[in-house]
Amino acid sequence: MAETKFLIFGNSWVSGLVQESLQENGDNYIVSSIRIEDREAVLREIDSIEPTHIINTAGARGSPNYWGSFYSQLKLICENVLKTYSNILILRIRNPLAADLHPKNFVAKLLGYRKIVNIPNISHHVPGVILLAKHKETGIYNFVRIHPLGYKLHESYNLIQTNPGTFTHNEVMGLMKEYIRSSLTWINISLEEQRAVLEASRCNAKLDATKLINRLGEYGYTVLNSHDALVEAFVEMKTKRLQ
Repeated sequence: MAETKFLIFGNSWVSGLVQESLQENGDNYIVSSIRIEDREAVLREIDSIEPTHIINTAGARGSPNYWGSFYSQLKLICENVLKTYSNILILRIRNPLAADLHPKNFVAKLLGYRKIVNIPNISHHVPGVILLAKHKETGIYNFVRIHPLGYKLHESYNLIQTNPGTFTHNEVMGLMKEYIRSSLTWINISLEEQRAVLEASRCNAKLDATKLINRLGEYGYTVLNSHDALVEAFVEMKTKRLQ
């Protein structure tokens, strides 16, 4: 592949994970300090740096309760606009998970609750975003979760992909108890009990990642199942001595 130059907007936790992957692969990248709502400044930045790829990790946060919130409605509107462009790749990320305890990490969020609903989720990985970008993929993919583990490499690119299957909140908490906090306890509640205490209804969606798995498979990657990927994440967290 030709040499690439990535321009990253946003300096969030997700941005940091993308930067780590770019560093590991020796890719050239620049993190912009420009606010994306400043259209003219963004255009000047792009003209000045002349990147081959742009990754936007910036965005407004809100309450992701779908039609119960302006945040979720705006996401859908923006997606419908962006997907009309032929050079844009849209990645749907929900409840990101990685081998750390950053406040935005799904694991850290679960630990913040005494009571949890034990529902299934899908475990997915991101820096495959770089692989997709280098292959000039466009369109919409369900990425769901970010996690720099859980893959078998068949090419020289040290990139990350996604995992088939689902895992439950109890499985995440159980692995946390096994590998990190042996004293950890929690209480399960039903969806009905959860709805009774929420200010707005919550959508516990499971996104289908078959399209993403198949595409990455075309690039020579075999993806671990969700359970094995989760175990690897907690093993790394234990190695880091996270508490």
